Amino acid sequence: MLMVKFVVNTEGKCTQIHMAKSVEYVLDEEARRVIENSPLWQPAVQNGRIVNAYRRQPITFSKQ
Repeated sequence: MLMVKFVVNTEGKCTQIHMAKSVEYVLDEEARRVIENSPLWQPAVQNGRIVNAYRRQPITFSKQ
C-alpha cells in the first residue's frame, strides 16, 4: 500500500501530488497518474467558504 498526499483546490482539481509512503517507482507513477486523471473532487468548505484542503489517499495494488 502506498500513501498519496495532495491538495484539492477550490475548483476540485488535485494539485501538489506527493508520495507520502512509496512502494516502487512504477507503482508510484501509476498512483500519480490515477490521481491526476481522476474526476473533480468536491472542494472543502470551512465557515461557509470553499477552501483548498490537503488529502491523504491510500492506494493498494493487487495481483490479478
